[in-house]
Amino acid sequence: MPYITFETVDSSPFAVWLSPISAVCAGSGRFYHGFGTEYAFRAYSERGQLEAIVRRSWKPTAVTDSDWERWVVEWSRIWVTTRGADSLKRVQRVREQPWADALPAFAQCLVARDGNLWVREAHLDDAISAGSFVDDPIVPTKWSVFNPAGRWISDVTMPTAFQPIDIGSDYVAGRMKFGTAKRTVVIYGLSGPAGQ
Repeated sequence: MPYITFETVDSSPFAVWLSPISAVCAGSGRFYHGFGTEYAFRAYSERGQLEAIVRRSWKPTAVTDSDWERWVVEWSRIWVTTRGADSLKRVQRVREQPWADALPAFAQCLVARDGNLWVREAHLDDAISAGSFVDDPIVPTKWSVFNPAGRWISDVTMPTAFQPIDIGSDYVAGRMKFGTAKRTVVIYGLSGPAGQ
């Protein structure tokens, strides 16, 4: 099972910015693993036997040169703390590091209490805060919901800064980030196809 993509930079392995990483989640007697080069999750039983593959059609979203430049500038505003020439050198180093030519098929997954698989869409802006697609979202996030047989049920949009942690048949509980540090537990009601 792949976990992350590396390239060699100056004779050392380097994790490629914006590239897929493994998404893993477990619940209802299953372990799911997906790697974002394709929209597919393999579902394994508690004994490690492959039970199903959850798939969805997907067209990769290209990361253009202008997307990369915007990402480097925004990321550097948060993470480059030096000033002057040192700051410019650090930003240029990031700019020259390897980056993915397309966004991953997904960012993360959760298994709801009813056994449904929830899969979060990858969004370029979410990767700015820490260079990762799985951190607290800075834009609304779309989650695709699949039943235990792997059939797509619906898509659910979560608000900006909300990170779901627990999903039941009629609720989604998680943490909401306010400002730079304050987090609050929030519970939303769930209805419609995803709540059935």
